[in-house]
Order: sequence, then structure tokens, then C-alpha cells
Amino acid sequence: MKITKRIKALVGFDEARQAPPPAYHTITDGLLITATKAEAWYDLATANLDTATTDEKLDNLDAVMTAVGKALGDRHCHLKLMWGRYDGRAYYEDVQNLYDGGLGEGRKWAQMWAERIDALGLPERHLMLGVTIELRGGAAAASVKRTANAAVGENPDRLSDKELADYQIIARRIMKALGSCPLRARQATAEKIAWMIGRETARVKQTVPRDGQIKGARLSHLLSSKAVPYADHLEVLTESGEVGMYTAVLPIIDFPDEYEIPGEAEWLRTLSTITKLAETGTDEAGEPIFEEVPVFADASVRFQGVPRRAALKMADEARRTAKEQRRSAAKHSAGEVSTEVEDAETDNEQLKVDIKRNGTSLVVHHPRLIVTATSKEDLEDNAQALINHYADLGITVTRGEDEQRDFWLELLPGDALRVSDLGQTVTDVAFWGSFFWAGSKVGDAHGGISGMTTGTTASLFRSNVLGAADRGDTTTTLYGGRSGRGKSTAMMIELLSAIQEGPEPAWATLVDAKGDLGGLISVCETLGIPNGLVQIDEKNSGAADMFRAVEPAAAPAAVQRQLALMAMDADHVAIAASSTLRYATEEAKESDTPSTYGVIQRMMRDEEKPVASFGRYLNDLAEDPLGKIVLGPPTGETFLTDQAGLWLLQVPRLSLPDAHSMQSDWDAYNRLSMAVLQGITTYALAISSSKPLRSRRKGVAIPECHLFLNAHGGAGFLDQIARMGRAFNTSLILDTQDCTSIAEVPGLVEQLQGVRIFQLTSEQQQDAASKLLGLKPDASTRRMIHGLARIEGADVLRKGHALVRDWLENVATVQFDYPSPEVAEAMSTDPNAKSNRYVEDPEDAESLTTQEVMA
Repeated sequence: MKITKRIKALVGFDEARQAPPPAYHTITDGLLITATKAEAWYDLATANLDTATTDEKLDNLDAVMTAVGKALGDRHCHLKLMWGRYDGRAYYEDVQNLYDGGLGEGRKWAQMWAERIDALGLPERHLMLGVTIELRGGAAAASVKRTANAAVGENPDRLSDKELADYQIIARRIMKALGSCPLRARQATAEKIAWMIGRETARVKQTVPRDGQIKGARLSHLLSSKAVPYADHLEVLTESGEVGMYTAVLPIIDFPDEYEIPGEAEWLRTLSTITKLAETGTDEAGEPIFEEVPVFADASVRFQGVPRRAALKMADEARRTAKEQRRSAAKHSAGEVSTEVEDAETDNEQLKVDIKRNGTSLVVHHPRLIVTATSKEDLEDNAQALINHYADLGITVTRGEDEQRDFWLELLPGDALRVSDLGQTVTDVAFWGSFFWAGSKVGDAHGGISGMTTGTTASLFRSNVLGAADRGDTTTTLYGGRSGRGKSTAMMIELLSAIQEGPEPAWATLVDAKGDLGGLISVCETLGIPNGLVQIDEKNSGAADMFRAVEPAAAPAAVQRQLALMAMDADHVAIAASSTLRYATEEAKESDTPSTYGVIQRMMRDEEKPVASFGRYLNDLAEDPLGKIVLGPPTGETFLTDQAGLWLLQVPRLSLPDAHSMQSDWDAYNRLSMAVLQGITTYALAISSSKPLRSRRKGVAIPECHLFLNAHGGAGFLDQIARMGRAFNTSLILDTQDCTSIAEVPGLVEQLQGVRIFQLTSEQQQDAASKLLGLKPDASTRRMIHGLARIEGADVLRKGHALVRDWLENVATVQFDYPSPEVAEAMSTDPNAKSNRYVEDPEDAESLTTQEVMA
């Protein structure tokens, strides 16, 4: 029989090629049953490896290989990598209930994002793995093999409940092993399996409804299609008989003998990086514009692990073949033997050792790449882009001429290997080292979005910067990076998204130290979010007095720290450390309404001239309109309310010191501005901890937080308020241009549950940012941080692009985005609101993100 098969194959009669298409019987969760086999199908997850180190990638690879070795053995498997599009409607349906009980028109916000998602056409990668769990025999299967002649068939024979239950037991046993490794396998739903089959036959139909099983008439409807094969492509027809798409299946027929893992061997991961030059429009003169656009190719790989005994035999046969070639060459080529032959003999000898001693195994795989297009010309361009891309990696991709029918049938779940003579035998490290599951993944599993990840894969970036306390976590989020890179805008987008979520109204305040965040209020008005733009000035005399902002027991020390900010020299510092605290304590005990103004009056009456002199200096500052806010008599209006909403606090005439200056270099107005900022922040936190607000989500955003660290007691101040956040269900949102000062405060770093790093250019800042992100501060990370605001080949500044660390310590690049052009216009932080947004014009708002989403 074997000899007969070999002779048939030799002359072109391959039984696998002559087999009928699969006759589908039943689709249910996790299972696909045909007349001849039962397959278990799994959804595979994306592992966040785009920012991983080499060691982390290798650990990930080892975990996968260990799991698949136990779970799959030598079963026939089918890996499918497919690209879809994120669906705005699905997103809206997923999040609409989040806004029940929240502020404003949250569903309107969600609908804007849904429309934005559809406009962008974000690519969504689907990884699915099919495992053959049983070959089904019997008369029914034989009958199907003899009679099936449609493009795809459907077998009506009954499947017993016991048979189905037995298949489920096997499928779940495999899932248990694969689900515990980075593949995070879970059983595919019946809908997903049906979608996968439907994708290959390219019908224009609604998704098959799910009610446990898909069979009978609904299965026939799913499979009603027709593919017409040509020499190097197929035309897939719609139900009306028109060409729905052009498809070409390209086999990979050769890989390099050696390549680096991780690195150039990641041939499946690199599918997302393939581009082609295409005409995307015309310029003002009517000349065509050509740009690099992505080519999203699917992959279908049928593979099987080789048992250890068979693997040893294969390695030994390859070694003997190379040895015979070496001897033959030595006899007939004047003793000259090619290095390829010698290397092959040595390599296969070493492979035998690795299989025996190191646990290395072999995998036979048959990789196919699939390109589609709506025109024959685009199909040719897409195919050539794939061929060129892999040629640069030393991998040979061909057009698969005269085999398109069989290649296409191979793609179908439930079918089998048909073109068996193009397979490759590689080690398990080489096969799984393709890292098809690698990608970008960061953020919460649920919640509203504020952008999308970029890199190998795109995904919706979901977050709630006010929700950390709900899970009992620390509550501080840090935004760091150079000025003008989108920090403030990203912070506002995330804050807007979070404050609209329920289950009850939230409260948040944002201190606008530069006066350029007023657009936030405009968006709040549009969405019906209770809001207020409060300008803090002399009418708020004493409103940010520490005696009003903190509990009585803690007030004297808080007053002492604030007055120490005013110290002009070492003598003032000494007085602030001694006399100030003494008088603050007296004021707290003796006054019915203690105030910082009262402390200053006591100091002015001190018999010691230095103390009295410092008191008079402080009294002079208290007469300044800005100074009255923290040092003046507490007779003015409060500037915050405990009503749910988003409250923007602006302080006119605030003069903050340079980011890298020390306190000794500050002038009087710098000191006063810092004291005001500290007072406002502390007062805002005091409001957020009040009993009426204790149970609801709250947020306090502190700009230029690095400045506090240059001030006397500043590190302790920030550390203290960060630690207070979780107890009061208050999230702290910090904004800094100086990551080095933050990284040097371990207590503060420990409180960070989220980090967003935008472009930084100095090595010192980049290394500090790396540590905050939990990344290794090396040359690779520095390049990544430096390139965040760059677009290769363009002279446009890329704003809103950041490295994000979430509370699970995942790190990936994220492009923060606007849900609509109107929001983009309103929230610009540049004085020229029409020329400096994330993109050049609201009407082009999708261009940057669409082109760069896979960067």
C-alpha cells in the first residue's frame, strides 16, 4: 500500500489532493465535527511581548513549549492567524451599561468612540488553534467521501450526546494545559468557529446566531459559497454570483538553516509589519500621493509534533544522507567537499544529541500565507509585498501556482493537509520561536477607551484612572514626558472617560497651573457633566490655609512645611523649622479659628528679631493677591464644592520655578506660587476625604509635581498624599517633566498603579522613566522612549504617543486619541487651537493613527 501511494504521488496522483471537501456536521462551543474527524478549537490570547527583554521572551517561549509538549503531543494541529476589524457597535454594546448612575451623557461619549473606532478601521488579530481529537470512521464517513462534490459539504447524520460529551472532555483537558501558559487558550465559541469558516468562504452574510450548536439548515446557509480557482489565485463569489474578493494562497517553501531567536526568526509575528507603496490620494496640483500602507495577510499553518523515536530516526537519516554526500563528493570532486554538506552532517549529529539529552523535539509544519483584495491589481501588489518582505528575512515565499484549489481547501477548518510535499521539519524552538502570540496588550479588561495600543497588534486601550481603589490598589497615576507631547491632553481624556462611569456620580478636580486646560470645561458642557471653571484669586483669602485643609492634629506640621517654602536663606529655614512650628501649635490650641495668618501675627510679635523679621516678610506676602489664598485671613470664599462633577481650578499670575532649579534659587514669587499650589492641592484632598464624598470615586490632578520635590519637605508631602489616596477612595493624578526626581523617591514610586511616559530626550530622564515603567534602562529602551514622538520618514510631531504601564505591570505603547474632531478642537492646549492637535486637521483625524497604529 505504501509503495502504491508513493508511486501515485510521484506521478502526481496524491490521494490527499483527491479527497472531497470537508462535510461539516456540527459546530458547538469548542468543537467542530465533520463526517471524518472531530476537532477542538481554541482562541489564543496575545502576550504583551513587544516591550519585553530577550530573557523575558525566552522564558515566555519555554513556558509555551512545555505546555504544548504536554497538551498536543503528536496530534495534527491547525494554527490560523487572521485579521479582522474592531467593531464600533460591539464596543458600544459592551460599555453602554458602565455609564448607568454616572455623570453626564456617558452613552453619547461611548457612541462617539464607537464611530471613531469604525472610522479608523483598527485591525484586530485573531489567533485560533485547531487540534484533531479523533478521526471518525464508519459507513457514514465513507459515504461522504464517495459522494461529496460541493465546495463544502454538510453531513446530516446524528451525533450522539455521549459522543459529543466525550469530545468535550478531551478538548477541555487540552485547554487546561494550554490555558496555563502564555497562550491562555480558551474554547472558541460556536459563533467564532462559524465566523472562521465563513471568513474563508467570503460570504456577505450576517453572523450566525448562537444557541449552543450550529447544524442543519443554518449550517448549510453558512456554507453556501463558491470559490473559482485559477493558476495563481481564486475568485470567491458572493451569494449573488459576483466576485466578492480575490484571494491568493502563498506557501512558504524554504527557511534559513539558522536564525536568531528571538529576532529574525519571528516570521509569524512580523506579518503585522508588512507594507506596500500605494496611492492614497492627490495633492493640490492633482498629482498622486503615494504612502506606505499596511498589508494584512492571514496565515494558516498545519503542523504536527514528531514523536521522540521518530525524531531521532529523522535526524539520523539526515545525518547519514549528508555523510554519503560528503563521501561521494570526496571521490568525485578532487577531494573537495562543500561546507554545506559538512555542516549538515555536523548539525544533524548535534541534533541527535539535543533530542536525546536536552529534550529538543521536531515539528513538521506546512505554512501558508493568504492575501486578499477587491481587485486583481491590488492582489498582485499585496502578494509581491509579502514575497519581498520574507525574502529580506531569507525566507522563500512562492505563488503556489496550479495548487490554489488545494491550498484553499487546506485553509478550511475541518479539512486536512492536501499539498504535503512542501512541508518543513524544524525544531520546536524554531517553530514556536515564530512568536505568533506576541503583541501589545495593556490596560483594563473592561471600561471606556482613551486610545489604542500600537506595535505588533492594535487593541483598544481601556482604563479608569479613578477606579483603582475599587480593587483595593494604590491610587496614583503618573504622566511624565517633555512639554508639548500630549501629557495634559491624555490625562484629560482619561479623566473624562472615568468620571462618566457609574455606579454613582464621581468627583474630580484638576489644578490648571498654566491656564491652558479650559477646553475640558467645554467638553463637559457638551456631555452634560456638572462642572466649574474656578479662578482662584484674592477673593479666596485663606481658602487654602492649611488649618482649613487638614485635620487639626496635623495642621501645625502642615503649616510649618508650607511656610518653609517661603524661606529665602538658611536663617529663614532654621526659623521655619523651630519657631514656626511652635507658634503654629500655639495657634491651634489657643485660637477658636486657627489660621496661618494668626501664626504670622504671633511671629511678628516675637522678641527675637530674626523671627519677627521673618514674620513681617510673611505678612508682606500675605498682602499680595496670590499670597492671600494661603497666608491671608480666612475670610474669603472657598473655591471647591463637594458636589459631584469635574472642577477645574485656575490660578492667575502663578509663577512656577524652573523644573530643575533648587529651592535656594527661587525668587519670592516662585516660593509663593509653590506654596499656593501646595495649599490648593492639600485643600482639594481635604475636600475629597470629607464624609459626604468618602464612598464615591474621586480624583485630584496635581500638575508639575516634580517641583514639590525640589522644595523643603516636598518629597514627604507627595508621599503622604499618595498614601492617603486609597483610604479616601481618591485617585491622585501626577504630571511631571522630570522623571528623575520622581524615581528618586521610593515611597512615591511604590504608590504608582499606572504610568504614562511620553517622549524624553536625555539619557538621564530616559533611564529614570524606564525604571518607573519597570523596563530595563538600556539602549533599546532609550531608543523606544526617544522615538515616541517621531514618525519615520515624516516631519510631523507625533503627539499623544506614550509608553503605558498598567496596574498588572504590562507595558506597551499607546496612541491616545480623541473620540471626535470637535473634542479635538475643544481640548487643544496650544494657543493656536487650529494648528496643533494630534493631527493637522480634524477632518484628517484618522490619518495619523491609521497609518501608525501598527508602528
